[in-house]
Amino acid sequence: MIDKRIIIPGKVLSNEDPLMLGRLRVLPQIENQQQGSPEPKEEWTKKDPFVCLPLIPYYVSQVPSVGEYVHVMYATRDETKDSNKFYIQGPLTRPWNNGFESYNNATAMLASGDYIKQAEDIRDKTTGEIQEGLRGVYPLPGDNAFLGRGTTDLLVKSEDIILRAGKYKDSPNTTKPRLNDLRSFVQLSNYTLEKKDLGIEELEFEVYKDKQVLFFIEWGIDYIDTTGNTVNGYVRTNTVIPNPQMTTVGTFAITSANTQNWIPIPGSRMDFSGYTTTEVSEFVSDYIRGFNRGKITLQGFLDFPNKGSLSLQFPFVFGPNYPTYRKYLTGDPIESNYIITIFNNIKLNQVDSEAGFGIVWEKNTLGPQKITQTQIINKSEYVESPVTYASIGGDFLYLLSHRSSIPGKKKLDLSNTLYGIPQEKFTDEIKLSTSSMVRGEELIELLRLIVTFLTSHTHNINKPPIQEPLNSVTVSQIESALNNAQNTILNQNIRIN
Repeated sequence: MIDKRIIIPGKVLSNEDPLMLGRLRVLPQIENQQQGSPEPKEEWTKKDPFVCLPLIPYYVSQVPSVGEYVHVMYATRDETKDSNKFYIQGPLTRPWNNGFESYNNATAMLASGDYIKQAEDIRDKTTGEIQEGLRGVYPLPGDNAFLGRGTTDLLVKSEDIILRAGKYKDSPNTTKPRLNDLRSFVQLSNYTLEKKDLGIEELEFEVYKDKQVLFFIEWGIDYIDTTGNTVNGYVRTNTVIPNPQMTTVGTFAITSANTQNWIPIPGSRMDFSGYTTTEVSEFVSDYIRGFNRGKITLQGFLDFPNKGSLSLQFPFVFGPNYPTYRKYLTGDPIESNYIITIFNNIKLNQVDSEAGFGIVWEKNTLGPQKITQTQIINKSEYVESPVTYASIGGDFLYLLSHRSSIPGKKKLDLSNTLYGIPQEKFTDEIKLSTSSMVRGEELIELLRLIVTFLTSHTHNINKPPIQEPLNSVTVSQIESALNNAQNTILNQNIRIN
């Protein structure tokens, strides 16, 4: 059978071209043809039948590794042993095999490899979505790219050029890599719109600001004499135990009034007995109003507090204890009517519509109140005006000049780095020969503190030479700023020489 194939499979034997032109020694897989091996001294010469020229021009260097698959093409099929042989890189089974793809794996993408298990899809066939962790790692259709054998590439998009290194990192226990947001990169971009600043604008708006309830004034009905129409009970003040889910102004409800959420204050309890419903309502209301004013003074009872007055009692809540509230809801109908009457007449202010239970936000004010806040808005708009950006990123940035050196530091030596600077040179030499970059705004702030101090300090012959000005910058502020300068003013990860 005559082999009529135009492209012949080949396996790389060697890529150590003495001329460094990207040539390979390739063993073509030609049927019914014996390939005699040349003498060692004839390898890479005109007598070597395995030497192939790259089909891609030298200016785009892409040399396969030993053991990889390549496509071999001949100028004519009549003569397969002369110098007119060319190769081009073979297929990959998955993009992260760009470091090395074995000959056998590569054939899986060809008709001869139909028996080999195919690689898993990176893009979902239904949605078109790329697998999580691989988005952005590999070039997309429509973008041009030059890919390295590892984590580097050069993307040429319609409006961006991105040069990247460390774009992915190997993941433990998996053959697939994961994207690396901390890659190093250079990006040049062109945008059709430019953001223009339009100054600032102050907006005022009202909001409810939630607060922790500090005190709970608890009133309770212990006994009701339905024959004499009198009531026994008490009223007292409790310190509220903070609980964000139950005891803030926004969350406090009658059901929050339980013994788990408060601690009774000694000396605050005042008991009553034989009171009519009207007298009970007035007694409890007077107690609440006294607490609102800062001191509870009721005839026949010791003042609370007995010395001084309250000053930080807001916000507080008044309401029935749980047993009383339960009777209010589902108790004996006759007793329930007594409690309802009392409940409806306990008020902070006589004109209030809320009764029996209420939240006192501040003095004489029932219910949470809105506060006015001011927000400064930076106004801007995008206008049609082409604008370009250039950026460089990495864990450590070095801006190096062959002609510059820092007084007192060793001059930077970049010899023998034409093919790249090794990491040890960065860490052991270049870092010691460079200085941190300065953050401009932070430096200006330090200078402003010094200038403010110098222009506002005073002298007094009867006191130390320099007097710190009142309500202005102090020496300690300047010392603190200087002590923090290594972190605030200097960026030690961006360095220059």
